[in-house]
Amino acid sequence: MAAIDAGADGVIGHHPHRVGGIEIYNGSPIVYSLGNWWMPHGVYFGGKLKFGDETLLQLALEWNPGQDIVCHWFEYIRENHQMAYKSSESLLDSKQIHQLTPFSSMDSKMYQKWFPAHRVKRKALPVYRDYNHHYRNNLKDWYVKKRQSGIMLLEKSGVREYLKL
Repeated sequence: MAAIDAGADGVIGHHPHRVGGIEIYNGSPIVYSLGNWWMPHGVYFGGKLKFGDETLLQLALEWNPGQDIVCHWFEYIRENHQMAYKSSESLLDSKQIHQLTPFSSMDSKMYQKWFPAHRVKRKALPVYRDYNHHYRNNLKDWYVKKRQSGIMLLEKSGVREYLKL
């Protein structure tokens, strides 16, 4: 929202390997995630990279400012590492987007309470509550880097799979 308030025409996120919801804020879209575009399953890290079924759905947007956004849905096919077109629909008519955006009417304080209880990955990952808290966020960044280094060490030692991280 702050990016749009600062003049951005829209915000498109892309990281959690699954399609996220979409909100319209001051007439501009905030797209939480387009999906896994294109991280093939079982190809990297010696074939051990696997994602759950929720990552098979992909989203492409057709966005022309001043017009309705069109959602184009695709599905990743594990067997041949291809994308298959499923359907297209108006954002305003999309039941799928509506289901993916249960937080759309929440203000910041409500969302900050809702998010920790509903996020997918919870294992020792911090929640960033305010982008203006630079010192606190830098500490969280440091911790996340150290956590990732620890996970990589566990991976090399074979312990990670045992711990199911």
